[in-house]
Amino acid sequence: MKIVILGIGAVGKCCLHLIDHFVDIDPHNVYLIERSNQSTHYTVNAFIQRGAVYLQRSLNRENTVSLLCEDLKLKRGDLVIDLTTDSDMFFTVEVCLARGFMYLNTCIESSADEVLLHYRNHEKMSEIVARLKATSAQPTVLFDQGMNPGLISAFAQQGLQDIASHVLAQRKDIELKSLLSARDFAGIARHLKLDALHCSELDTQTASRVPANSFVNTWSCPGFLVEALAPAQVAWGSHERTLPDGAELVRPRTAILPSAGWQTQARSYVPHREIQGMVIPHEEVFTLQKLLSRADYAPSVYFVYEVNRHTRECLQRDLPASGQGIVLTPGEHGLQGEDKVGCLFVLAANPLTGDPTPWCWWTGSILKTTDPVYSATVIQVAAGVLAGVKFMLENRDAGVLFPENLDHKRLLRDAAPFLGEIFSAPVDYHPRGTQLADFVELVTIRHSA
Repeated sequence: MKIVILGIGAVGKCCLHLIDHFVDIDPHNVYLIERSNQSTHYTVNAFIQRGAVYLQRSLNRENTVSLLCEDLKLKRGDLVIDLTTDSDMFFTVEVCLARGFMYLNTCIESSADEVLLHYRNHEKMSEIVARLKATSAQPTVLFDQGMNPGLISAFAQQGLQDIASHVLAQRKDIELKSLLSARDFAGIARHLKLDALHCSELDTQTASRVPANSFVNTWSCPGFLVEALAPAQVAWGSHERTLPDGAELVRPRTAILPSAGWQTQARSYVPHREIQGMVIPHEEVFTLQKLLSRADYAPSVYFVYEVNRHTRECLQRDLPASGQGIVLTPGEHGLQGEDKVGCLFVLAANPLTGDPTPWCWWTGSILKTTDPVYSATVIQVAAGVLAGVKFMLENRDAGVLFPENLDHKRLLRDAAPFLGEIFSAPVDYHPRGTQLADFVELVTIRHSA
């Protein structure tokens, strides 16, 4: 079986760095495709020396079919891992599905997007999948499998089970016990009165040697900017009462806010502090809400991201419209710190006492920067990708899947060695309420001269 990795950026390199810990593969059957020359990078070169093939190509509609089918001679059951940030992902998916190639990506985004709107991209992908499903048997296709989106959905499922178990250990609740036994996540969320679910992230990594006059980040700069510049997007809960001024409900449960993600600020929490982050549009907020919804109930879900200090300063100083930027690393830039990413569950009331004030629980990964080559953020994403790859190689004809469709315990077990501390416990955080307005404010961040 052949494995093709499209895009050898920070996450692609880290996947090569960690892949032997997840799956047993022959490097001679691995093909690395990247538009720039990354073949001399330590990790990439080491994999080439073991037998992998490196091809410097820019993917487009004109050459994708010839590359995969003629040059690489892929056959049904071969795997394409799409980690690109600048290709027509929809076309690549069509090519893979039509020919029976397995396919994995970390997001449903495309270079063809004029404005990143996740609900539109999911509708377009659903149309492609439905059309091709009628004409061919489908191999395993796994969308949105990184950290967030990706493992964040496993943390959401694990967190709900942990809260339910925490409650049942202290009081009798026959209905909750039945819902937990049935793994009815929507039922558990509704029973516990989960009003809001924050995908909350705090990146405290700082570098001692920061390149001057360049946009920097602890993971993909283009990937971050595509999201940060897009309108803030929220999965709208059934408990919400009032839309923010200028916001629009484009579907019953999809709210588009009037400012860009990086200009929309929200309060949230990670252990052991409140954060003030950006409401960055992310796909998991919609797929998680779908998992947790019933006809008469849905929680609000949104991503609150307090980025590292250097990226925040770049945004405030001179927001770039394009460019690859520079990914900060421990070895080259002296990067140190940690990335905390997980789920903040905001319940309408204390599930033990019934006290009608918001009650919170957090489940997620707390990873310190200890690897000499890769940031904590990049390792968390790569661990999600490779846990997904392991599942796919063991389940090659499972059809089209999202992270919520997978066994969350298995994913977390496989990824856990690279996620640092797995935290899941009630937290001492007391928001004033559970409405979107209790957390989010629309602001304009001015650039400094």
